[in-house]
Amino acid sequence: MRNNKTMKIIYKTFLLSVWYCCCLSLSVSTQLSTVNSNMKWWNNIVDEFEMVLNIDGKRYKVSVYPQNLEDTNLFAKYIVEEIFGEIEQSESLVARIESLLNERVDLLKDPRQEKDMKFPFRDDILFSINVSYPTNSKFILNKNRNYEYDQKTLNFYSDDSMDYAWLRFLSLNYNTFGYQRTGRFARENILRKMHRELLLDQRNKCKLDNNKCQINHCKKHLPTFNGYEMKVIKPQMQDVKKSRVVAAAVKFAVDDCVETGTYKGDTTLFLANSGACERVFTIELNKMFYENAKKRFQHEIDNGNDNARKIIPLHGDSGDVLQNSEIFKSLKDRNVLYFLDGHYSYLDTARGEEDSPIMKELEFIFNQNKIYGVNVIIIDDVKEFRGSRFREGEGGSSTDEIIYYPELTSILDKLCEYDPTAFVDMEDDLLLISTNNYYHVV
Repeated sequence: MRNNKTMKIIYKTFLLSVWYCCCLSLSVSTQLSTVNSNMKWWNNIVDEFEMVLNIDGKRYKVSVYPQNLEDTNLFAKYIVEEIFGEIEQSESLVARIESLLNERVDLLKDPRQEKDMKFPFRDDILFSINVSYPTNSKFILNKNRNYEYDQKTLNFYSDDSMDYAWLRFLSLNYNTFGYQRTGRFARENILRKMHRELLLDQRNKCKLDNNKCQINHCKKHLPTFNGYEMKVIKPQMQDVKKSRVVAAAVKFAVDDCVETGTYKGDTTLFLANSGACERVFTIELNKMFYENAKKRFQHEIDNGNDNARKIIPLHGDSGDVLQNSEIFKSLKDRNVLYFLDGHYSYLDTARGEEDSPIMKELEFIFNQNKIYGVNVIIIDDVKEFRGSRFREGEGGSSTDEIIYYPELTSILDKLCEYDPTAFVDMEDDLLLISTNNYYHVV
């Protein structure tokens, strides 16, 4: 085996990186001039992701870029060398870290991608839509000071999901680093067009009363949102999330907003002050947080903020409160936005019978048998909905109790069973769902 000095030269030449390491944190940064097609595909999904390693009672935070995954064994050796200095004595640890890296590689692959690679020229196009997209991935002004656009065709194949078809479109037509799944130009409008076409296909293949056919059609085209578990959510994203929630409330012209998980009341007040909701219901399980939030809202009212009068704070487990409180029965035929953030997340947040009440919350929302009105559902912290996978490094120490959320696939399957015509997307660690004919074909 090469000595450490030689190994470092090889790594620095291969990765062209600058590495920073301390007892609590190991940050990894790389740049490569060329990457293969798989790497370019991955770059469309994540810019970077993090792993937390508990080793000998210490926690090490590793930031990984998709380029690092070209050789997971090589990368694992470098991580171990940077932490311990002697690779020769850490073969089992190298194998463990390599295994974790390979698991992440699998997560970045969509099962549909394998079929694309085997059959690059496919004839099973379900529908096609024309897409106008900014030239060279940027808004470029021509000499007449008009924005320049490319006209491209997006093909949707017989087993596609909207998210996957969009990623394929980007990968084929704009194969440069920096495109991501979320927040890019016309993505939302393009997905709406795809959704309308999918509903037409569902209507053509299923009778209106054939619910089983509709559910199967929905599940066939469900997105996997590959790599969602690996998103890095930075502190400033909290403000972005609040803005997205308010934007959805305005866009769908909701009457009322329901928030689960009040915590300190920041999002609650943001919704109330936005003017997007006539009433803001907020549910908190932790008694201390509930009382503190009530005091905060009353303080706002006492200081002249009449918007805080819209807030109706409630105490209890959100799944039970929604199903048992009479006040929520009045929402049946109103346009309602549900912001579901009542999950246990360590620290001093409340922990109910389940670490996440999401299934109970969705059961209430979809069992209202709404005839009029729209349900808009936004689920926060989507990256946490991964069952018990990758929980080893969570919390303040290696001995902290592991939390369990449902798998995202279980939630998506349930959504198909509740409403096979619902529109589903993911942006900024938020799962966005709209139901009850807003996107339905007339």
